[in-house]
Amino acid sequence: MLRGVLGSELNTDIMTPFLILHHTVTLTQIDGLCGEMDRAMMMHPEPGRRPGTDRYTVRGHESDYPHLNQWLASLPLPQDQLITFTAFVRQTASSGLHTDHNPRQGRGYSVLLPLRSIRDTDATVVFAESADHQHRFSLLNNPHTPHRATLNLGHCPSWCDRLTLLGIYHYRLGSAVLFDAHRLHCSTDWRTTTPGRLHKDYVLVHTTQRDSLTYRETESPRQQ
Repeated sequence: MLRGVLGSELNTDIMTPFLILHHTVTLTQIDGLCGEMDRAMMMHPEPGRRPGTDRYTVRGHESDYPHLNQWLASLPLPQDQLITFTAFVRQTASSGLHTDHNPRQGRGYSVLLPLRSIRDTDATVVFAESADHQHRFSLLNNPHTPHRATLNLGHCPSWCDRLTLLGIYHYRLGSAVLFDAHRLHCSTDWRTTTPGRLHKDYVLVHTTQRDSLTYRETESPRQQ
């Protein structure tokens, strides 16, 4: 069972679409994670898949990150899920609509843990539609909702207003968000709310169903 919002328990036999995890890490641990991220980004960050994103992928054999490993070990993941990817991420541009689904693997989750660079206006927005709905013509029958105007998503395409809102995670230190990686999601356009701000930092985790792997993954320091 997963324990999340208001301490409620959710059935893990089905994919939980959206869940806020409260108090997953202390502020002291956040400071430790920030130090580990700064050290990692000084070594050899790599470009992310999307423009304006640098990341440092933590490989399975690395033990230099005790605060990260402690947090990963405490994540309340369903027993059928295996962490396949963990990275420190530094964004210099707002993240547009995308999914984290890996077609080579089964269904899994994305987990995002904000670090000290966040602001009260930062949020991740998750929609009910999946990767199969990225073609805008499949959304023409959906009602128009002004998500771009009301949720500060001006950096997203116009068909974003045809999507069905699933949940909004407003960043708070110590909390994290877990959602179905197959769902379309994006960040709010934090560049417009905090002009002059240089970046936004967080830890990103991807999981998949254990029995769906066709090769051995070594991306994560938490292998069981």
